[in-house]
Amino acid sequence: MLFPLLLVLQSCDILTSTVFKVSKCPCGKSEWQKQEREMNCNDPACLIPVRQRLTIKSSLDVDQLCSLSKATAEETPTNDSKIFIIKENHVPITPTILVCLVTLACFTMATAFIIVAIRRQRYRSTRKPMEEGFDSAFKEYINYANGLAWSHYTGFLSKLLPVLEDAIKGSKTFKEHPDRTSTLWIMLCPKSGMSSRLEDDDTITVEESLSIPGIKQPIDIFRIQRNKLEKEDSNIPDVCMLYDGEQKGKKRYLDFENAVSRSCRPSILDFRSHDKRIIIKVLALSRWIVLYNIDDEIRYKYPWLLTCLEEMVHEGTSDIIAIYSGKSQEEWTKCIPWTVAIDIDKECYAAEKVQKIINGKTIELATDIAIGDLSFGLAWAFYVNYLKPVTHDLHDRVTEVLNEELNKSGIDGTTVKSSNYFWQIIPTSCSCVPLNEIDDHISSPIVVKPLKTKMYGAQRVFPCNLYSIKRGNAVYYFVGEMFTPCKVLKAMKESNIVHLSDAAMKKQLRQLKHTLQNLLKYIEGANADGLPVKIIHFEDRGHSALSDELIKSISSEDPIEKKLTKQYKYSLSEECMSMLSSKEE
Repeated sequence: MLFPLLLVLQSCDILTSTVFKVSKCPCGKSEWQKQEREMNCNDPACLIPVRQRLTIKSSLDVDQLCSLSKATAEETPTNDSKIFIIKENHVPITPTILVCLVTLACFTMATAFIIVAIRRQRYRSTRKPMEEGFDSAFKEYINYANGLAWSHYTGFLSKLLPVLEDAIKGSKTFKEHPDRTSTLWIMLCPKSGMSSRLEDDDTITVEESLSIPGIKQPIDIFRIQRNKLEKEDSNIPDVCMLYDGEQKGKKRYLDFENAVSRSCRPSILDFRSHDKRIIIKVLALSRWIVLYNIDDEIRYKYPWLLTCLEEMVHEGTSDIIAIYSGKSQEEWTKCIPWTVAIDIDKECYAAEKVQKIINGKTIELATDIAIGDLSFGLAWAFYVNYLKPVTHDLHDRVTEVLNEELNKSGIDGTTVKSSNYFWQIIPTSCSCVPLNEIDDHISSPIVVKPLKTKMYGAQRVFPCNLYSIKRGNAVYYFVGEMFTPCKVLKAMKESNIVHLSDAAMKKQLRQLKHTLQNLLKYIEGANADGLPVKIIHFEDRGHSALSDELIKSISSEDPIEKKLTKQYKYSLSEECMSMLSSKEE
């Protein structure tokens, strides 16, 4: 495609470049010689300035030569000294030829573009669908915070919200105080990230507890008793914009400052030049603090500022919004934790987003900030909110249920094997169905005594089930369930918000399994009374049976785990123990 352009440029060079021939030097003693486009006099005694090296490249050089030659001729006493400037004969380039050359170049370029377009169209029509096409956008928007939000929604809010309003309206509290009872589900997010019980506040008490069908934990209606209302001083500035003095004069910062100033009353400070006491005083009076393109050097050069910001966030007096450029989210979170960070290079509407945050408006999912990975958030949420509490004293609770089951069913002529793990079964399709419906060889669930505890100010119930598999003369018992974070990935794939592809879902599932395995490996042994967790990745769309995978895994447990199996046997009744010992002999 560059050939036509080169052709036109070469044509233009022919038109503008002119070669000249000069007959004699103005000194009149000798002729000039042309060597490699240089004009030099043969007489070494010639002092004419034209003798200097002069390369003829364009008409401008020729004009200089002519003017210099005329001036020299006037100074020379020799009257018969003459200089002749003769143009060489060349083919003239007429406008018609130029138009033809340009037309040819345009035609060649158009032909090249058409050929490239045809090849691209053929490639798109014959290539396979790119299942990983959404991965780049998925990594940017689907992140740690989104993973926690989706997990909480699919596991709890999606079941509670459709029936919450009717349950509240049917309560005694609503009937007595309909005007002062809210039908909304209010979630409190502490700014410091440290949760506590609502009852710890002296002004908050539990008015009534509701039992809603399908919801395992009771729903509390709280009463707030306030003696007086605090009036906010309207003269206090809402926002403090703290910037780096090096960024102040840039047009991008000025545009951002003007856009934010339309919806609030910011106090604008340069932390490099303003007095330390003034900055601390203004920050203490500000509801929002916007940091514009401040790097992590404040950790070392301005530790007092970092300490002040962290203290305000911890006490909940101020919220921080960090506007950064050329850095990563991890650098900001390491420098100043618990901040909302916005990349002004990626967010074309950064000022509009800051306005929404300050004014308490909803921010769309498409503009959320990536702070990590979805699998990381799901793994940690699943461990902290479920696995850690449910495995507490699970060994004793399973032993109690297993004793009752063996006493009830009897074990004559059969061999009993019980697993030492709490099995998490991960289906490849992320479709979570009851285990006994996946495989007919798996029995109906035997309910283990649930664990009831209070977490983060709410009553939580953690159920667990025991299953059995009969294979010949052996019965295998295990505690297990479908991996519930799979429901989150399935819901995200079926939603109209994320458009999660199959390839992206499988990739996140693999990362989720890997993250959880590393997490369990790191924390394993922290709770001596807990039951260790093990993961099975099950291909539910294939021909392999889940019962075969479980039996194979239970039979291959190492000697340390078999000691735990003996603990199960020792805890059985004497009648069962005698039958087991006689069978083993």
